Amino acid sequence: VAILSWRWDTQTKGQESRNLLAAIAQAVNDGYSHLLADVVSIDQTTKDPSALLRRVADFSALYKDLPVIAAYDMEGPGCRLMDTMRRPWITNEVNLFRDNNTCITYAGHSPRGGAHYTKDLWAHGPDWGYWGEGSGLERSDEHRKYRFAEDLDQVWSTGFTTTLIRMLEGTIDMQDISDLRFIMPQYAPVLTLAHDNMPRADYLMTAALL
Repeated sequence: VAILSWRWDTQTKGQESRNLLAAIAQAVNDGYSHLLADVVSIDQTTKDPSALLRRVADFSALYKDLPVIAAYDMEGPGCRLMDTMRRPWITNEVNLFRDNNTCITYAGHSPRGGAHYTKDLWAHGPDWGYWGEGSGLERSDEHRKYRFAEDLDQVWSTGFTTTLIRMLEGTIDMQDISDLRFIMPQYAPVLTLAHDNMPRADYLMTAALL
């Protein structure tokens, strides 16, 4: 069993997701019998947003223990992998699997996405495997440096505070900033109070300082 960390790249019911397809292909290639994806494993039809987010937070705890397949590629101009990985929920997932002692595998479909290859060697973390369909990379290259590995190292070295600062700058968005209490549950009472009584900028600065 593996768990999927992915950038939702479909907004319409029935629309094909290239990230999901790449992740499923990777799971089959790696011999996993099941791939847990939030879009399937969590009931998305609940009418209670808070209940849904609590389930998402509970689901996220699995990133610490299960093998992870990550799929964040997006097509189009200005679609930078780092911008995707700085999205609050994805940054949270990335930080959770920092201490994962199993395997983190990137499944990509874009030639300039996370499976984009650079020449520098990179040795960090557990049993890494970076490979993406269409990347032209073989398993023998798995210890070399890919865009995902490079950006992953940067997110890990700067933490969640950088994501909050970029939200302050307006370069990263979040549908409902009050949801930070689910990402930072240890500060939930403080964040709830701050959200209810502070302007947006002050609230985000408070979260960044915690």
